[in-house]
Amino acid sequence: MKNKVMAVLISLFCAVSLCFAEGTKGVKVKKGEPMPNIAAMGIDNKAHSVKTVSSIPKTKGVLVVVFASWCKACIDEIKQLVKAKKLLDEKGIRVLLVNAMEDDYDRLEQILKELDLQGFYLIFDKNGYIADDQLGLVMGKEKRNGRLPFACVLDNQGVIKEIIYDPEDDFVGQVLRVYGL
Repeated sequence: MKNKVMAVLISLFCAVSLCFAEGTKGVKVKKGEPMPNIAAMGIDNKAHSVKTVSSIPKTKGVLVVVFASWCKACIDEIKQLVKAKKLLDEKGIRVLLVNAMEDDYDRLEQILKELDLQGFYLIFDKNGYIADDQLGLVMGKEKRNGRLPFACVLDNQGVIKEIIYDPEDDFVGQVLRVYGL
């Protein structure tokens, strides 16, 4: 009986490990390394990048969030950020949102109207260069096979402090803890 229980536990551990490894397979960014200087045009028709957002006075860190309008968990994550905007500003944490390979612009426009993204930096990754080539999220031609939501917590020099694949229910609290706040 003990051997069967042990075999089941080992099998379960291996299955969970394999799922996590598959979910992170191909990701090019790593904790402790500099974030690629992702850059693109924003919703405000200005170019934004990790460097430009990091250089804003009193910035202690930058949170880079890759999302898509079809990803419910992504939208839930952004809603949390919108609610905590004032707190994030007070703590010196800037948010750079990266919309990944959107194929339904009407839906995106509707969602952006529903969310109050004033003060957030939102850039568009129309062809997948940021998500696929720079970050290695493997969004691919199918668009919906990547690992979203995806967030990188950066220090004010652009070094990755933490990578968040599966945000907690209290995503903002999770981010603040990474900064020791």
